[in-house]
Amino acid sequence: MAIERRAATEQAALSIKDVHAHYGSSHVLHGVTLAVPARKVTAIVGRNGVGKTTLVNTIMGIVPPTGGSIFVGATDLVGLPAYGRGRLGLALVPQGRRVFRSLTVDEHLSLAKSVAGNPFTREWLFGLFPRLQERRAALARTLSGGEQSMLAIARALSTNPGILLMDEPTEGLAPLLVDAVRKIIVTIRDMGLSILLVEQNLAFALSVADRVAVMKRGAIVQVCERDDIDDVGALSNLILGKAE
Repeated sequence: MAIERRAATEQAALSIKDVHAHYGSSHVLHGVTLAVPARKVTAIVGRNGVGKTTLVNTIMGIVPPTGGSIFVGATDLVGLPAYGRGRLGLALVPQGRRVFRSLTVDEHLSLAKSVAGNPFTREWLFGLFPRLQERRAALARTLSGGEQSMLAIARALSTNPGILLMDEPTEGLAPLLVDAVRKIIVTIRDMGLSILLVEQNLAFALSVADRVAVMKRGAIVQVCERDDIDDVGALSNLILGKAE
């Protein structure tokens, strides 16, 4: 089957090698290995509870790994504090948005230091998210779910990342907003960002991904190029455990 073809080796923006992580005595990540190619979208798909969010949080330094390495270029992130990841060009759009309810839109976009040459200026972001410009003085707690999603993406981009991690960015969104998120991902990928997307919505993941990784029971069990996937049903069955 096409989904059994391994992804070709490419220059990796982010290299995850044999990463393990625990929550107390619970072993959640079991030797995760994955290369995230530069300037492409890599989607991690899988059922709830397989460790996708834990992996993202481990990459960002929120959950400490108990084994393995995570490289950006020649730098191993293991042991670096969470804020050190941002200095290496990592940014996160977290699951559930996690905006600061008592801050305005403008204040969210002022959290990152201004960096010379950052293409994601306030003006550029408001051009991408005109609704945020209309509500720039509004407190985040007064924003709709869709507006909070836009704000979470804009906040991450304002840091001028080279690698953007997006954890379930379409969760709870109406179809029109899901399509808007798809267009945003394509736009920033084409601007040169490397994107690691965690997504339970397989159709959405396939609509934006260049590479797809299937995660089960805390490990990556399959990696394939999007263009090699001609049997979406087989891929879905693999995710659901019907292809074992």
